Formats: sequence, C-alpha cells, structure tokens
Amino acid sequence: MKKAANAIVFDAALQRTQGEGHWYILRVSREKIKPLGLSGNSRRVVCTLNDSKPIQRALFPIKAGDFFITVSKKLRDELRLAEGDNVRVSLSKDTSKYGLPLPKELKEVMRQDNEGEKLFHALTPGNQRLSIRLIDMAADVDKRIRRSLILIEYLKYTDGKFVYNEISNALKARPPIEEPD
Repeated sequence: MKKAANAIVFDAALQRTQGEGHWYILRVSREKIKPLGLSGNSRRVVCTLNDSKPIQRALFPIKAGDFFITVSKKLRDELRLAEGDNVRVSLSKDTSKYGLPLPKELKEVMRQDNEGEKLFHALTPGNQRLSIRLIDMAADVDKRIRRSLILIEYLKYTDGKFVYNEISNALKARPPIEEPD
C-alpha cells in the first residue's frame, strides 16, 4: 500500500479517553480532513504515524464535529508511543474495496463458492471488515483457510445473516478430533 500523493499531514498528541474501556486516540479536526473529499458515512483513511508503514483506519466522529483515529496497544508498542506523545500523522482517502486487505485464503474460498461469495458481498461494509479481521487474526495459513471456510458456511447456513458473537464463537471453536481408521 503506497502513501497517497494527496495526503494531509499534521501533528497530534496521543490521548487516552476517559471512562470504562478507554481508548488511545489521535484527534483530527473537521477542517483538516476537508481536502480528502470524504463523503457521507465513508470515513475510511490510509494512515501513517511517524512515517510507519501505512495502515487502514476509520475516522470516528466526536460530538463536537471533529474526529479521532484509534491507536491500538500493538501499534503503540511498535512505535513506542505513550500518552501525551506528539505523533506525525499522514492521512489519505482509502479507495480500497474493503477498507482492509482481503486475505488470500478468503479470496480463494469465495472463488470456489459462488453462493458464499454473493452472501459475503451482500454484507454491510462494516461486517465485511469484521469478517476479514476475524480471519486475518489467525497467525498461520491453515487457520486462515479454516476460518474462511467456516465464515462462508456460516453465511450459507444463516442465509447471509451476520451475528458477530455467533461467528466469532464458531471461528474460535476447536475442530473435532478425528478417530483413526
């Protein structure tokens, strides 16, 4: 993924939200993102923090009319960021199909299963991204294949209905141990 030429660049302090389930965020003013030409509910961006590799993120709205980007613990650890640190942020509009890279294992499963592919593409963009994340969390290729197959079979079984807790539990379940012949 390349850094876009029409990126906006600014500095922001890493903040921790208050309350239960706090997040670490970078605030982004509405004025700063106007040049990106984001429209409607599409607030997907490609983000680079302190010249790191580009990552895909969403801009979440704040009541005051501005936005924020979440910074995960994994990313904070990679970039050695702590609350209050100043971060160089580069944002460009995400023009990718899904807002995340599609795992090759899921792509192959869908290539072989037209019904499953149609059901996946009928999901909302948010549920497509959740599905992609659930598959991509698996560290090895065999687990990603297994998760891809489970996801597509789940969508076929439920006629395209996506219930996060159900699919998450199905993906985490251990496969049955087969008895030797």
